[in-house]
Amino acid sequence: MRRWKKVFVLATFLVFCASLGATFLVRRGAPLPLVAVETQQFPFLGSEDALLKLVIFEDFLCPSCARFGLGTFPQIRSAYIDSGRASCAVIPIALTESSKKVANGVLSVFHRVPDSCFSFIEAVFIHFSHHKFSEADLFHLGTKVEGLDQDAFVQDIQIGRYDASLKENWKVAKRDMGSNVRVPAVFINGEMSPGLSFEVISAEIEAIAEDR
Repeated sequence: MRRWKKVFVLATFLVFCASLGATFLVRRGAPLPLVAVETQQFPFLGSEDALLKLVIFEDFLCPSCARFGLGTFPQIRSAYIDSGRASCAVIPIALTESSKKVANGVLSVFHRVPDSCFSFIEAVFIHFSHHKFSEADLFHLGTKVEGLDQDAFVQDIQIGRYDASLKENWKVAKRDMGSNVRVPAVFINGEMSPGLSFEVISAEIEAIAEDR
């Protein structure tokens, strides 16, 4: 069983000052408090001892998240996670009712067959990139997960077993991104990446690693 591991996420916020009409963005090195995120409750890849901690906020029906998940993320995984340099936790965000159902499905797989979670996420991205969401399709994707209790999977989705967790995830996203919550969003050791391409994220990872 995976032991508890805390990934420290630097609280990132966007403050709009109406009286001054100014927007202030947090920059690297700002003296902000560290907030602990328990990765046991989120899909997780990599070594818990890795010095580089990635946290990704995703909505599994978001087209941009699908492009990131199918394009950029495999490069990050190959270069940094599989090599042991980095770990990665995915925090599901549900922006629509359909997204909430998919997120419940992903969390059901995560809690019941954790080793299959990222393969399931990939299957979700591939399928719903080309098809309009339907519960029947989501249930069918679940049948492809070896060892998954299908009745429990369906029930988790239908009753919204993880809806409360998704509400908490939204609070985490607002805490770290302020009013400008967006998905996908990538944090590296608590610092939000300014871009989503592999080149930008890789440069950020190397810069942070050099600073350690």
